Amino acid sequence: RIAKLYYQGADLFFFDEFQTCRPRGSRRPAVRHLYDVFTNIRDDESEHVCTMVACQDGQVLARSPKLEGAVIAMATAVFLAVSIATMR
Repeated sequence: RIAKLYYQGADLFFFDEFQTCRPRGSRRPAVRHLYDVFTNIRDDESEHVCTMVACQDGQVLARSPKLEGAVIAMATAVFLAVSIATMR
């Protein structure tokens, strides 16, 4: 049950957000039996290694779309607040 929620549930934020080896949303593995669960864990660990290598590479720019959106929204709110405050 837990494996099905993780791999096939509605909230796949952590599953997709931190993948660097493949396109976001491209992997939705089957979870039919215990063998699938262990195979998926193995594949996840392999992708974690790829992600950690990317984190250590200064030339790789990995972006989180949800984090970028939050930063842009916060910057816009601060800009508007400062603009309103200085108008008075």
